[in-house]
Amino acid sequence: MATEVDDDTTPETVDRKVPPHAVQKFYDDFVVPHLPGLSPDCVRNEVCLYTTTADSRFIIDRLPERERIIIASPCSGHGFKHSAAIGEKLAKMAYDGEAPDPMFLWNARPAPPPSSTPR
Repeated sequence: MATEVDDDTTPETVDRKVPPHAVQKFYDDFVVPHLPGLSPDCVRNEVCLYTTTADSRFIIDRLPERERIIIASPCSGHGFKHSAAIGEKLAKMAYDGEAPDPMFLWNARPAPPPSSTPR
């Protein structure tokens, strides 16, 4: 079982220990409702890192300045589950000249919010 914590961190600064309150919250929120009677004793837990885009969607597009270059960022924490479909789409783009899906375009991303820091 797994859950996500939406904290910005780096490999150098990540806390590799899962705090006891997080283990208890996971048990209460995800285990108890679905696996009643399962012991609350956590035998093992791990922290892992993954990359993500600001909107948690993949990027699958052609580089605007160099149309022969295809860019793909199937990260967002769940890309491994979609790797076969992403590979198929990339192959069709590369070999058949298929257009990228508008939902995954690099330039279709919402602009980041303006900085509130005075200049």
